[in-house]
Amino acid sequence: MKKRFWTIGLSFAFLLALLIVPVQQSFSAPETSANAGSISSSALNGQYHLDNVVKIYVPSTIKGDIPISKEAHEKLVDQALTQFSDWFGGATAVEGTGAWMDKDKKLIKEKVTIVYAFADKLD
Repeated sequence: MKKRFWTIGLSFAFLLALLIVPVQQSFSAPETSANAGSISSSALNGQYHLDNVVKIYVPSTIKGDIPISKEAHEKLVDQALTQFSDWFGGATAVEGTGAWMDKDKKLIKEKVTIVYAFADKLD
């Protein structure tokens, strides 16, 4: 019985190693780069690099306890996407959960949409 558990355990460890090592190698930076800013040997060589990210969090409630309609939320997200796209050339929106402390030190959590864009420099 013990031999069977050892065999299963070693097989599992071997399979896990086969999965993790290639994934780690594919996401690792080349060891030849001197710093994170150099992309001389990369497929992205010569591409534009944006140093700044601008974000706005669109809440789904007013003061944490008054929900806004789905249509109103979508309208605010669309306005943010439109403005950011105009200012920065594009934008992305992702769903998330935001939290903050109210005056009674109670944690208020709510659904948010994070609209963000990258920029070369900020004025």
